[in-house]
Amino acid sequence: MKKLCVLLLVLVSACVSVSTDVKLTHESVPQAELLVFRESAVLASGSGLYFGESDKYFFVLSNDEYARVKIDAGGHLFQAKVHASPAFELRLNLHPRKTTCIKGHANTAAAAAVVIPIIGNMYSNFVLEEVECPSDEVLKTYKLVVNS
Repeated sequence: MKKLCVLLLVLVSACVSVSTDVKLTHESVPQAELLVFRESAVLASGSGLYFGESDKYFFVLSNDEYARVKIDAGGHLFQAKVHASPAFELRLNLHPRKTTCIKGHANTAAAAAVVIPIIGNMYSNFVLEEVECPSDEVLKTYKLVVNS
C-alpha cells in the first residue's frame, strides 16, 4: 500500500498547470504578439494543450480555441505539453511589433498511446508549427482563451 501511495504521488507531481506569475514582457524590450490556436481534432480531443516556455505554461487550449499574448521580441523556445508526456519544443525568433502565429495539433506518432498507454509517456502528445495567421473571419469560429 505504501508503494502505491508513493507511485500516485509521483504521477500527480508530473501534472502540468498554468503559471499565473509568468512575466511575458519587460519594459526595456520591444514587444511582439503571439497568437496560438488549436484546431478541432478527434485525436487528443480530451486533452488540453498546455503552451509555454521554460516549463512555465501560460495557457491551456482545447479544440477550436486560441490565445493571443504580448511577449518580448527575440528568441524563444516554446513548449506544448499534456500531463506527463514529454514537451514538444519549437524555437522561434519573434520580431518587434509583428504577430507570429503558431498552430498546435495532436501528434499522430502518439496515437499508439490509445492501444499501448505506456507509449504516451515516450512521445509528445502535441506538435507546434509556425503558420500563416488565420483571418479574422476564421478566428470568429474559435473561442478566445483569456487565462494568461
